[in-house]
Amino acid sequence: MQLSANSIGAALLAGEQRLRNAHIIRPRRHTELLLEAALDLDRTQLYLHTNERINMRQMEHFQSLLTRREAGEPVQYIVGWAPFYGRKFHIGKGVFIPRFETELLVERLLENIFMDKGAKQPVEILDLCCGSGVIGLTAIAEIANASVTLIDISEAAIEYCSLNAETLRINDRTTIINRDVLDEFPKSWQGKFHYVLLNPPYIPLADVDDLPIDVREGEPHKALTDFDDGLRFYRRGVQNIPQVMTTDGALLVECGDNAAGKVREILSEGFSNLITTKDLEGIERVVEGTRKYCTE
Repeated sequence: MQLSANSIGAALLAGEQRLRNAHIIRPRRHTELLLEAALDLDRTQLYLHTNERINMRQMEHFQSLLTRREAGEPVQYIVGWAPFYGRKFHIGKGVFIPRFETELLVERLLENIFMDKGAKQPVEILDLCCGSGVIGLTAIAEIANASVTLIDISEAAIEYCSLNAETLRINDRTTIINRDVLDEFPKSWQGKFHYVLLNPPYIPLADVDDLPIDVREGEPHKALTDFDDGLRFYRRGVQNIPQVMTTDGALLVECGDNAAGKVREILSEGFSNLITTKDLEGIERVVEGTRKYCTE
């Protein structure tokens, strides 16, 4: 089909070429996302109306979005959302961008809940280093009788987490707290949570310079690294997490590439029945275990 000048189809092809020339990974998909944002259309509509003309204002907007992406700004920040577990989550500058491999943590949590509690008993979940809330909010969106407490030190993350809870219409089952998860937990939480989730900043500081430029310069470093060896949050977690768990409580954590062995060793001090699950790339990504003892 011959595309007319200034059509949606022509803009899509030209935008893809621009991003390809800028060595952007997945240039076609990123062009689609930017054009969707510029035209306020979804992906299906783009392809149903490929020969429809774009007006000058829309074209200028699209070009400005392409320029931002060429400069290295993450596409998720530009369009204002990221996909996770079949849903759209609001995110923006200053907030960690959800990764596909983190969906494994949600899958393992849901399997645990259905196996241990079934779908009818009340479940209390604690989501540490929650970011935009994708893990904990997805869990209670899937489990109608579950409630979640989400914690993050970043004010920006807390704002987006709150927005996502409202958008998903589950804010009545969420408690969102802006605090450092390395601090002592409130005494009122003792023995409260059936499941604790931890997806901390786990990239060693020494490895930050080797990250892709989009990540290294686009995302907040405090959401990427613990400014140490990548294991700081696990060491602290084994000290303060057991006391806030129920007697049969379970901990599920995500860990970095080649870090699962060290994480298991750390967690073995406070947790038993430790198992590891690999992601689709064959990397040991999720470590989980049950509470061994409760620290008074």
